[in-house]
Amino acid sequence: MLRIGGAVFMLAALALTWWGDVLPWLERRYARRRMLDECTVALPDIAEVLDVIERDTSQGHSLHGALQRLVRRHRGIDATLPGCARICHDGSPVDEWCRGLLVEACDPDVRTALSALLLAARTGAPHRSLAVAARVIRQRRALRDEARLATAQARASMQALTWLPFVVLGVLLVVDDGARAAIVRPSGVATSLVGIALNVVGWRWMHRMYGAATVGEDAVPDVLDALSLEVAAGRPPARAVLDVADGPTAAGRLVRPVRDDVENGLLVGDSLRRRRELLDPHRTGWVDTIVDAERDGFPVARVLEQLSDTARTERRIGVQRRLRTLTVRVTAPLVTCVLPAFVLLAIVPMVAGVVTHLGEVG
Repeated sequence: MLRIGGAVFMLAALALTWWGDVLPWLERRYARRRMLDECTVALPDIAEVLDVIERDTSQGHSLHGALQRLVRRHRGIDATLPGCARICHDGSPVDEWCRGLLVEACDPDVRTALSALLLAARTGAPHRSLAVAARVIRQRRALRDEARLATAQARASMQALTWLPFVVLGVLLVVDDGARAAIVRPSGVATSLVGIALNVVGWRWMHRMYGAATVGEDAVPDVLDALSLEVAAGRPPARAVLDVADGPTAAGRLVRPVRDDVENGLLVGDSLRRRRELLDPHRTGWVDTIVDAERDGFPVARVLEQLSDTARTERRIGVQRRLRTLTVRVTAPLVTCVLPAFVLLAIVPMVAGVVTHLGEVG
């Protein structure tokens, strides 16, 4: 009886010690989670950030002052634009900060915002470029949301089909001795490995198909977006083309041959005429617009914005067309990889278990 009481006392002491260690940890985790949630709720998206900066600068604040006001309003702004609070505190140049972030940024929306801020810092005319960048980001996000919503059911089915064989296999390993004995044999291990490989290949195949269907292959809308930013900030059309060509993006790669021609002594307009079919085999309106603006000197900002909207609408139509045919094309990985993987991982072990049990009974 004393031993039982001592054991109970020891367990109670260990429980109290454990609770004394765990409770502060849980409180810290809860406080940290609440802080992150508050920052997430308080932090606007990148388009709203640009709207705030554009509104402050249009009211007479400098770009640096607008960033300082933004940091005071949203203490978690560094989660979206790393180093923003530091440059506001230190007074560092905004253009150097933007150039450093552009090298590391992978999100296209963040890159667009940083490009607009960099142009605003260099040209001293932030209002128009920031407004154009916010519009581009919202249009891009709307296309992503539309594609994600259109493929939500198909993605859920894809995940269910790829995880179902593993669930069935795990249940068989737990409840069926015959299936477990068949799986641990060399032939069973080889069959399971082949099934896992087919399942992984099928999942990656379908994942790449969904990704390719929701992303536009045409880089012309990105070129027009970048040109709109440059021209809205006051850049001449020829200078805008060369600035876009310097970027490490799909738009920059498309326009880079023009920069190479300019480095070899050719004018921007002449290079655009030479490479019209290479730059845009389907639509040459934006190339002609840049050439005419460079020759005649008429304002091109509004025209580029309209061409950008048109190109993005055509990209949305192309994405919708690919999504409608995706349900047919996805049958290829289903038939060649996912269904054979289900047979090898679920049906074969089940049949092997039944055969093993019948052998034992016989």
